[in-house]
Amino acid sequence: MTARIRRRLATAVLALVVVVPGTAQPAQATDDDGAADSVITLAFTAFRAFRGGGLSAEDVETLVREVVGAVNAVQNETIGHVDGLEAATVLGHTREISYDMEDYAVVRQEEIMLWNFGQKLGGYANNAYAKYGAVSSKKAKDQIGLAANTIYPITLVVRKDAGALNGLPRYEADYQDLNRRIVADLEPVCTSRVREGTPSFISEVHYECVAANGDTSSDYQIRNDMTGQWLRGPVDLNQLKLESAIDSAWVVAKELLEQNP
Repeated sequence: MTARIRRRLATAVLALVVVVPGTAQPAQATDDDGAADSVITLAFTAFRAFRGGGLSAEDVETLVREVVGAVNAVQNETIGHVDGLEAATVLGHTREISYDMEDYAVVRQEEIMLWNFGQKLGGYANNAYAKYGAVSSKKAKDQIGLAANTIYPITLVVRKDAGALNGLPRYEADYQDLNRRIVADLEPVCTSRVREGTPSFISEVHYECVAANGDTSSDYQIRNDMTGQWLRGPVDLNQLKLESAIDSAWVVAKELLEQNP
């Protein structure tokens, strides 16, 4: 787990644990935060609400901000290069959800409106699950995976809030299954090359990792083969994968499966 993601998860914990009425503040992303961080923060905040005994007004306020923040981050990451109709449809649903959530404090006061919203979210979650399996492009899978990881957590919260409890275990199971598939399908691919022209006793190896969305991260290591001393490095490929995937669904799915909120 990167330090940046650890900071975001800590913020998510505090969002529902330390709340002073009238002063609750949203988790703020810094300039170097990726879309994955915002989606992870939403997921952890939503799961704490989902596992809890009910939503307070402050919980609702926090959830609304986290949903809007995560959807904005995903939209900013994918705008201008949405990969196909299936991804565009799922991403469009996240935008619609963010608008609807702006009025969630009002919606949840009306039983029929709340029930209908929960049903709509369930349909969007099922659609995201189906669309992920329907596309072959890794970029499209990545965009759908990011969107699905904003849709599923809020779906669980709203449907529980509406009293639609019977189907929740199936939604949770689908969500876990989808994230397992994302981790298996979308892991960044790393390559290496040995730099030519160095002294015979010096090994210099350059690495590049490419995430499913096409983003890259690179680093290199230098070793004195005579003494065994590292002059630079060694490169941590796991860390390099994480750095390449800060805007990828792979990081989100990996963190959520490992942390099991």
